Amino acid sequence: MNKISQRNQLRFALIGAGIFLGICGWSMFNQGYKSVYGIDRWLQIDAIVVESKIETVSMHNQSSSGPSNITGWKPSITYRYRIDGNEYESSRYTIMPYESTDYNKIASIVNSHPIGTTCTIYVNPDNPSDAIFSRSDKKPSKVLIIVGSLLVIISIGMLVLGVLFPWSPIRCSSAG
Repeated sequence: MNKISQRNQLRFALIGAGIFLGICGWSMFNQGYKSVYGIDRWLQIDAIVVESKIETVSMHNQSSSGPSNITGWKPSITYRYRIDGNEYESSRYTIMPYESTDYNKIASIVNSHPIGTTCTIYVNPDNPSDAIFSRSDKKPSKVLIIVGSLLVIISIGMLVLGVLFPWSPIRCSSAG
């Protein structure tokens, strides 16, 4: 393979990777931004708990001995609510998945919301079928904003390198 086609392959690889990272970064940023700054305007309404239980989940754990899966739990609280005469049902707890290895913490959440009780939920005014039980945990969403922003910046650098950088011929010097 000649040097010119190697350079073109490298350019296309940089451009492709830059586009891919840019799309991933923008998606992460957008989801995080909506979670942190859009959720404050969601409607606060009452709902009825129709199911309340603890679900077991497999969580990925990275330790010094290597990656492994551990058992964790998450609250599964299904609630029913009405907006503008339409009835909706959801079991989404927070914007980001809420899981923990602390069973007592999850049990406390579930036990404080037995079936038939009234609870306060938050509903997206632009999409009433989109509701969450708790909007208290914004920290993971801020991480999405930061990581997404970094990916977008890296992708811009890759695109600049791939498109604008004057790719000069590769020269090999021989020691002689």
